Amino acid sequence: MPKDDIQTYEMTLKDTAARMQMRRVLTDAGAQHVETLEGQRLQAEMTPTQAASVKQVYGSVLLDFHPVVNVIAMAQGTGPLAKPPTLAELGVVAPDKSKLN
Repeated sequence: MPKDDIQTYEMTLKDTAARMQMRRVLTDAGAQHVETLEGQRLQAEMTPTQAASVKQVYGSVLLDFHPVVNVIAMAQGTGPLAKPPTLAELGVVAPDKSKLN
């Protein structure tokens, strides 16, 4: 399976028992880098097919299930990022120091 097909997914489960069971299921299913996050959340790298299967079979214990977007990797593929606007371009005017005293 090509590395490009693997994506990171994050999920929130209904309780600790469900989280522990899901961690075991993901590992047995071949998901990579299964990581426990704070609360009842897990993060794992898997293919879209594996993700669809997990979501369909274990949907009753999943409160949230979504892919994680890697903004840095996306930006690297688009070339140099635009410079942020200056304060003057945003319309911010410096106060007149002679009127402050």
